[in-house]
Amino acid sequence: MLKLKISKNSFIIFSLVLTGGSFSGCFFSNKKVEAQNIEQTQIKKYPDWYSQASNSNLDNNEIYYGLGESSTELDSVAQALNSIASRISIEVASTYKSHTTLSNNIGNRDLSLAIEQSIKKIEFNNYKIVKSEIFNNNYLVKVAVNKFELGENLERKINLSFDEVKRDFNKNFANQIEKLKKSNELLFKLEKIKSELSIIKNINPSFNINKFIENINNLENEIIKFKNFLAFKVNGDENFKTTFKKFLNERGYVTKDHFTKSNDYKFIDINLNIYKDRIIIFGKFVLKVSIQIEFKDGQQTILGEKIIVSGKSSGDINKAEEFARKDFELKLNQSKIIGEIFKY
Repeated sequence: MLKLKISKNSFIIFSLVLTGGSFSGCFFSNKKVEAQNIEQTQIKKYPDWYSQASNSNLDNNEIYYGLGESSTELDSVAQALNSIASRISIEVASTYKSHTTLSNNIGNRDLSLAIEQSIKKIEFNNYKIVKSEIFNNNYLVKVAVNKFELGENLERKINLSFDEVKRDFNKNFANQIEKLKKSNELLFKLEKIKSELSIIKNINPSFNINKFIENINNLENEIIKFKNFLAFKVNGDENFKTTFKKFLNERGYVTKDHFTKSNDYKFIDINLNIYKDRIIIFGKFVLKVSIQIEFKDGQQTILGEKIIVSGKSSGDINKAEEFARKDFELKLNQSKIIGEIFKY
């Protein structure tokens, strides 16, 4: 009969193996628990006040609410206010088209742009932080903006802007050209004021804008009347003079060949001082024309802009001049200085 002999040393080794197995099982068990803890930390839920709300369903008739999350409380607030501004922008963009009386000169496309720019510049200086909490090393905030107070702030700003436009138009100008340049700028400012009125109307539907619109339209009509009763007499080379007159007429400005006494019109001379350089290069006629534009308001001469144009033709010099006139028309439309004076 075979007898199994187990030495003392063998028992010690066997015991160690069993014990080692026991330690190994314990080690892997601890790792599993640690992984579960990490996973639970990673899926930690946002607080209910933040996760169960969204920027689209927060508002009521009196308050705009906004949510924000960032590494600093200041950035979180800015994010929350930006979300409010974005919603206002969407709301106004979807409704302003029905208020066509708000726009009378510049048109819907530019008014839409003016509205967007005005909303971006809204100062939310009446906001309150109603909730703030640190979550995953970030700040969660909920801010509130009172619609009535926001509307009042915008109304005060509009009143100041309108008074400034009125003062600027009625001040004394050195000449009619300076006043014309300023008038174009002021008309655009009035359109921006109108766009801000539509923002207030959207924020506070009970706000009555009719009186504001009436005052703005009255001032706007006064500025337009000033522009309409300026008459320009263009002097110089007949062909280039015709091109300049066409440029003015297309923008709605009055041109006259002769000045007569009138209680309505204010007359301004436009002198085109022209120097032509005619050369022939490789059998082609080339015409280079230097045109110095100057304005004369009474006894005062206002220097405008110097425009260099050219034209070439293999046929004759008259054809080259025709191309030069087309170049003049193109550069008039591209000119920043002339464009500031004679806007549409």
